[in-house]
Order: sequence, then C-alpha cells, then structure tokens
Amino acid sequence: MNGGMIPAKTNMAIFQLTYIATQQVESIEKIVEKKISEGIAAALGQIRIEPKPYQNNQGRNSGCYLCGKSEHIAKNCKQRSFQNNGNNSNNNNNNQRNNNNNR
Repeated sequence: MNGGMIPAKTNMAIFQLTYIATQQVESIEKIVEKKISEGIAAALGQIRIEPKPYQNNQGRNSGCYLCGKSEHIAKNCKQRSFQNNGNNSNNNNNNQRNNNNNR
C-alpha cells in the first residue's frame, strides 16, 4: 500500500458496511416509531367513553316539591299561592316597618 490508498474492493466493503449499518439504524427507528404508534392506538382503542343518557328538563322536574303531586310544578302549585299570600302580607308589614324606621 502506497501513501495510504485503500484498494477499491476494501473501500467498497467499508462503504457497504456503513450503508447497511445506516439502513439498519433507520429501520430500527421506524420499527420503534411504528410500535409506539401501534401501542398508543391500542391503548386508545381500549378506552371506552360511555355516552351520557339523554335527560330532558321534564325528567328532572318529576312534580311539585311543595305538595308532592306530579300533575304540576311548584311555580303552578295552589299551595304556593296560599303561602305567597301569607308571605306577601308579612313582607308588606316588614316593608312598612322599615319605611317607618327610615323616617
């Protein structure tokens, strides 16, 4: 060997080994990426999101909470009107007292 020259066959062999090693590294990276994405897809596939049952407003308002009847709701309850009459007179008395105190 003169002056550090590498014979062509040796040069080609080194190049091929380097090329093969580079290809193997790239293919290993691709395999790892593929396995990771498959694992993520499998994990996401196992997660099940149960849909919430449909609830309309009438389902929550099963009736009147004042008298317990299911034919109406509290705002339409006859007992409420009786209670409001008593409360209104009390509120009016309180308002009159407050007005008198402010004078």
